[in-house]
Order: sequence, then C-alpha cells, then structure tokens
Amino acid sequence: AVVLKVKGAIFSIRSRRTILDGAGMPLLTMQEKVFSMHHRWEVFRGDSTNAGNTAQQVCDFKIKGSYFDRSCVFYLGDSNNMVAQMSRKLTVSNVLLGRDTFSVTVFPHVDYVFIASLVVILDEVHRDKRDD
Repeated sequence: AVVLKVKGAIFSIRSRRTILDGAGMPLLTMQEKVFSMHHRWEVFRGDSTNAGNTAQQVCDFKIKGSYFDRSCVFYLGDSNNMVAQMSRKLTVSNVLLGRDTFSVTVFPHVDYVFIASLVVILDEVHRDKRDD
C-alpha cells in the first residue's frame, strides 16, 4: 500500500514539491526559496505557503553527512539529538538501472513525513548540483 507520494512542478522558475498521503491529500509543500544562493528550501503544512520561522535566528534542524555517499544524520535544532538517519542501499539492479534506494530510520516521536520531506529536498539539491 502506498503511504506517501511526491508530486511537483517539472517546468517552473523555482522547484516545488508536495508530499501527499496515500489518499492524495497534501501533507507538506516544499518550495525552493527565490534568489537563494545556497539552495534554501521552505516547508509548509498541507498546500499552504504560510511560514512560521520567518526570523530564522535558530535552525529547526541540521543535517550532517555526505549526500554524495547518501549517508546523513538529522539532528533536532542546533543540538546533538539525532532524530533520523539515512543511508544509501547499493544493489546490483540499482547500479545497472541508475536508481537510488534509501534506507531511512526515523526515531520514535519524530514526524516521518517531515523526514521524508528532508530526503526529497536533499535529492533536489543534489540533482541541481549534478545539473550545474
């Protein structure tokens, strides 16, 4: 059974993706920030674009690792509290077909949809860098 789907605009000025539940209801909307030199993204509830952390004085989360190796750890805010980790799964069929498969572990009491949005954004940023 499908739990999450990702849809997005393919041809647009800025990238925008929406994570939908299995029934097709929007859970999160992610869009690349306009005129951002560092591939900054904003994440909103549902199909809204109302921001909560507009001052951006403190980070909501941080990611450490190497996306090139597809191995990252997600931390809460500016702390050392791990909330999830992601690693790339290498199989013969993935290599031959040029596909990426990820293993994502989400810790208890952490919103798995939010972590899925981070993985989608990381993939978009990596794709942009590859296309440059």
